[in-house]
Amino acid sequence: MAQLDRFKLTAISWDSDKEPHKFSSWVETFSSLVRSTEHGTYLEDFLDQKLDRQISQPMAIPSYLLNDDDFSSPSPSRHSRDLGSDEDETAPSVDNDGPPSAAKSGRTAFSLQRSTIKYRDMPEGARTLDALLYNILRINVKGAKNALLSCVAFPSYVQAMTVLVKHMDISRNDRKTKAFEQADKLTFDGDVHSYQIKAIHMVKELFDAKCSIMDFALTKIMKSFNGRCKSVQFDIAKDINTREINDQTNVFDMIQGYCADIASVGDTRAEVNAIGDQCTYCHKSGHTISNCFKKQREESPDPSSAQII
Repeated sequence: MAQLDRFKLTAISWDSDKEPHKFSSWVETFSSLVRSTEHGTYLEDFLDQKLDRQISQPMAIPSYLLNDDDFSSPSPSRHSRDLGSDEDETAPSVDNDGPPSAAKSGRTAFSLQRSTIKYRDMPEGARTLDALLYNILRINVKGAKNALLSCVAFPSYVQAMTVLVKHMDISRNDRKTKAFEQADKLTFDGDVHSYQIKAIHMVKELFDAKCSIMDFALTKIMKSFNGRCKSVQFDIAKDINTREINDQTNVFDMIQGYCADIASVGDTRAEVNAIGDQCTYCHKSGHTISNCFKKQREESPDPSSAQII
């Protein structure tokens, strides 16, 4: 492993005010360099387990690399295996059984996973590096979100990075929605090289944003209200943002709850003069441009020939 002074980590900055959308790519770049430093693998393996993140997405790696033994790498990490061996039998297993188990344990999308390595069991060199990286992080993160880095129990890179990731997850519904919209907009423009890059990026973002078929379904349900029932749309967005939603989530109970809320406030009927019936000429509701009295009156040479609506 290389020494920390071999890398200019201070040059890898992120402006949270000007470039909030680049947070994920910045984390990947910063983490990859940390992993390449001495003792850095301990910290990154710890973050991988606590945040339930993957180093790479297999579906975005060419099979000619995945199936080539010359490029095979040991897995799991040597550090995770060695340090976690004493706790493998006693450490609680990660709860991935879906909403029923999550409800019993009080888990939410902002809960952290269990790690096979406790921070205090890391080598002294890893904990020293953790404190040093925290100071570098304070320099690298620009903008308002720099204030979040002080919300740690003690100066720690892994704690600060965890706080940042969970803070950005507050709007994970927005990220998932944009990922779905990006997939809808994917078109072939004749350039095969450009298309391959866009298609791979689109698929990778769907997995990086942890989009599921249930997220897709709930997003479509939320959009189906088309601006109406704002409180229900808020509830759906809240569920996507805070609940651990997977394919085992009871969508029947969720939809029934949304419908019950709508019925309780009497908002079950469509309005007579909906937005879809608004005239694009006079911008008034109740008719369309084809029978707009104002348009007929202004365009007719004989005012008496205008039809009364």
